[in-house]
Amino acid sequence: MSALRILPFALALLLPALAQAQSPIKPGLWEVTTMPHDIVMPPGVPPQVAAMAKGKAETVRKCISAEQAAQGSQALLEPGSQCRYTRYDASGDQVDAEAVCTASNGNREVSLHADFDDAGFTMEGSMTVPGPNRMSMKFSGQGKLLGDCD
Repeated sequence: MSALRILPFALALLLPALAQAQSPIKPGLWEVTTMPHDIVMPPGVPPQVAAMAKGKAETVRKCISAEQAAQGSQALLEPGSQCRYTRYDASGDQVDAEAVCTASNGNREVSLHADFDDAGFTMEGSMTVPGPNRMSMKFSGQGKLLGDCD
């Protein structure tokens, strides 16, 4: 279940990359809501565990300062962060990104595609925990700029 808990943090770290699809990045308070679906748990895990997480929305808020917005998305990944980009491509109003997130019980591979419009963005993605206890899930989500940071 810990892989499900890292998803909001991974997405919070990828949020600046998503924001960079708009030019320039807009500072302010961003809200991202994700919903996992198509969850595949390792063998031996009761199906109820995946059923409990499926369709359970998670919301993360992240304040992007004017200074951070001016630096771009990569500058927002703080040293010691749990995630690092392995691929990042922003083109027009779309972003494709991949990251590896490190946790005490193994890495998580996250990939996503986001489409932006004037209201924010929508995204689809996946997260995989490789190895003998392989777990995977797909997620969808949306993000919007709420306004100024408090």
